[in-house]
Amino acid sequence: MAVFTYRALRADGSVIAGQLEAGARQEALAALERQGLRALDLADGAMAAGAVSGGNGRPARVSAKALEGFTRQLASLLAASVPLSQALHLLSRESADKAGRAQWRAIHDDVIDGTPLAQAMGRHPQVFPNVYCAMVKAGETGGFLDLVL
Repeated sequence: MAVFTYRALRADGSVIAGQLEAGARQEALAALERQGLRALDLADGAMAAGAVSGGNGRPARVSAKALEGFTRQLASLLAASVPLSQALHLLSRESADKAGRAQWRAIHDDVIDGTPLAQAMGRHPQVFPNVYCAMVKAGETGGFLDLVL
């Protein structure tokens, strides 16, 4: 069982935060729904606590080289008509960079939960600069994301 950290919306409009145990992300979402909550953010508790550590308790940094490789590979997959969620899943699964793998997985999870790609990337400003997110947003809006990347 994994521990998931969440922020959720109650029926009265208030936001609560907490943790729950579940076997998988979808089970955690279902557990929140059974409690009458609507998930705003849901992250594996280990990832939310910075499980990918650089040895000093802080999350490991994603290198510029890893970000460049991610961008190039994502563009290639999208140009080959691979759906975005599947492309992100493949990149998170196949990345050689541990810190990058955790970031790509978090972005994938946000995107499959309905968050636009640019917004999901914007949640990780230590990895994705503002100009990068703005370009991705323009590509999403205009329908030419593979060209922007």
